[in-house]
Amino acid sequence: MEVDRIIDGSLVNTIVLEMNKVHPESKFSPGTDYKQIATEYFDICVMELLNNLTNNNQVSEVSLSGIKSKFNYRYNKNQYWWNYLFTNYPVWLEIQKGYSVSSTNKQLTQIKPLVSIRDLMHYRMNRDFGDYYRSTVDRTPGLCVYTPIDQESLRNYQRVCAEQEQYKNIVLCQNILDQMERSPTGTDCIISNAECKHNVIGQSRVYYSGANNLQGMKRVVREAALGKCYKYDINSSVFAYMYHVIKTQDSDIRLPYMIDLLERKDYIRKVLATECLTATNTTPEHKLKIIKSSLTALSFGSNPHSWSSGIAEHIFNNADRERFATHEFVTGIMSEIKQYQAIIRSQFPKAEYPGVKLVTLCSNHYQSCEALAIQEIVLALNLNPALLVHDCLYVKQRMDIVEATVTLQDYMGKYAKFGRDELKPWQDRSNWDQNDIAQAEHQQRISQEERDAVYHQSTNNIFG
Repeated sequence: MEVDRIIDGSLVNTIVLEMNKVHPESKFSPGTDYKQIATEYFDICVMELLNNLTNNNQVSEVSLSGIKSKFNYRYNKNQYWWNYLFTNYPVWLEIQKGYSVSSTNKQLTQIKPLVSIRDLMHYRMNRDFGDYYRSTVDRTPGLCVYTPIDQESLRNYQRVCAEQEQYKNIVLCQNILDQMERSPTGTDCIISNAECKHNVIGQSRVYYSGANNLQGMKRVVREAALGKCYKYDINSSVFAYMYHVIKTQDSDIRLPYMIDLLERKDYIRKVLATECLTATNTTPEHKLKIIKSSLTALSFGSNPHSWSSGIAEHIFNNADRERFATHEFVTGIMSEIKQYQAIIRSQFPKAEYPGVKLVTLCSNHYQSCEALAIQEIVLALNLNPALLVHDCLYVKQRMDIVEATVTLQDYMGKYAKFGRDELKPWQDRSNWDQNDIAQAEHQQRISQEERDAVYHQSTNNIFG
């Protein structure tokens, strides 16, 4: 692909001439001009390839149906320009076509890109997609939320990503920068839509929509974009809530395993990592993350014995997963989780909620309570959050954590607490001292080791 010719317009101009040979533009019914159609074709192809980059900067699959849905231009009433352009000016080769049986049973199209990653990046960084991104937001009053963006912090982080060839993160940063505009208060921001969606039992979490909203963004990019702020997230929230629900039902019931986890979570995670993950070849830090994720999956009803469960997504080795499933602590806390599930089932019987799984009811019940707690805290403390991410608040000024915790515990019990992180903006690397540089390089090494460990687990333990 002659990317330079795309950028300077010469290839697009050539394509327009060829499109006119296929179907001449009408002066009486011009519609969208052919130059715009050809440009949009390359825009979509390049962005799809970049948005589907893996951690090692490779592209292997895309959603072809999703791409075509964004490009509906036709000629002769029923001929699609996509088919003509892709046939004559392909950006990738299709290796195997995807399929979609249902929302959960589908396969993406396997592809081989014909354009180098550097050429794709060259094209992206010389294009401004701001108009496109801003057009995805409904600006009806009352639907918009303004998320403040620290442009300097984001650009500094983007430069670090460029040094480390983290192309996908570079693109994510640029998408945000292109979308930026001024809020009514004069602050650099991006505009999204916020909606409080309902689940099967009531009110659920607040969800942001619109291109590049920070709620659905990778955490490191999100926090680079927010810059200096305070992050408050609920600690041990699921188990704290289960304990609260059970004790509210029966104050005399004993819950030793939940208490142990809530009061000594670091110790419990370390014990489980040491005693269960003996065949998992990774760092001690990563083992603790695996155990943390596995306990969370357990709390939401995942079966530790199943090779297809949520826990299996974290503990790849079959023997390690069985050691986890049969560990005294895990079997003990599972029995206590079942007591919580029994309470939820009594409150939401099958007859009134036909076809709804118990694990779904439990998850929805927890999320509804969590959402109500967060909303009440925002109202009680008169907060103007920079961003809401489910069980997490980002604010520009410190909040009264004592008052916030009191309100939180009214909804989620005495063990529910806030963790607080003070986030700093990314600085220009030239101003970093040696400790900052060493810390950044250490974090990079840890991340690489974790990626390597996951790779080795998935390749060496296919059959357990």
